[in-house]
Amino acid sequence: MGFKLERRTAKITFPDNHEYAGLEMECKLDVDLQTFLEIQSMAESATPDGNAGVYTKFGEDILVNWNLEDEDGTPVSACGSGFLTLPPNVAGAIITAWTEELTTVGEA
Repeated sequence: MGFKLERRTAKITFPDNHEYAGLEMECKLDVDLQTFLEIQSMAESATPDGNAGVYTKFGEDILVNWNLEDEDGTPVSACGSGFLTLPPNVAGAIITAWTEELTTVGEA
């Protein structure tokens, strides 16, 4: 019998004293190497197209679900185009929270 690789996800939230407290996301922790390298390459390009690519790729390939609504109370789709509707500070905070989760997975 072969080894079955289980892909993990994590529920990511912000602390109670954070301005985005209440936002809950389910994100993939174990992305395929191609996705990881594409995101890394786009992020290193430091161009507007590269930045848009990072956010779109995150929304498409890492974000699974969230409880995010826009200012009118309409749910925002958990996908690349939904992610691109966010203000830059919110998008950055989400990616930072995911990155921190990645680096602490498995720590005691």
